[in-house]
Amino acid sequence: MAAIHVRQLDDEVVDRLKQRASSNNRSLEGEVRHILECAANDDIAAKRMRFLVYQHY
Repeated sequence: MAAIHVRQLDDEVVDRLKQRASSNNRSLEGEVRHILECAANDDIAAKRMRFLVYQHY
């Protein structure tokens, strides 16, 4: 598996991510992983939808 190192995040962003992680019973790393996976899946789903829509025209 790959690893990513993100630099120069505002402290406020990290604090909000920690709060979100806590409310979702995840670690900070687990929360960030979840957010990235969801974003990647949303992008794939959006591309599929555009493909399907364009196939009908």
